[in-house]
Amino acid sequence: AQVLEVRAVRAEQISQGVGLSYSVSLKMVRVKAFELRSKTSKELLKELDEMKAELAQLRVAKVSGGAASKLAKIKIQETARAKLLRAQLFLPHPLRRWFASRPTSSGPKPPRSC
Repeated sequence: AQVLEVRAVRAEQISQGVGLSYSVSLKMVRVKAFELRSKTSKELLKELDEMKAELAQLRVAKVSGGAASKLAKIKIQETARAKLLRAQLFLPHPLRRWFASRPTSSGPKPPRSC
């Protein structure tokens, strides 16, 4: 009988929108690599700063005994941050063309004999 009462109360809370966090579930979307490649360096840095701040909040929630849903989001945030850093690594760099045009060696290698 108590279980039915609890379910009825919970159903009423859900119908009123109490206890639901839609903003959190919509905010945590996995990052797609092809979307990151189309962004500029400044956009990536801005997004990286936002991710760092959010990850810090999640880690604080972990230490203070936060909900299990927040603990699961730490892994998602860490992988998204790693993807972002990886995409930033492969952005065209102005010096890369200059180093590519330079010769790789100054001549043939000397013999390895003693």
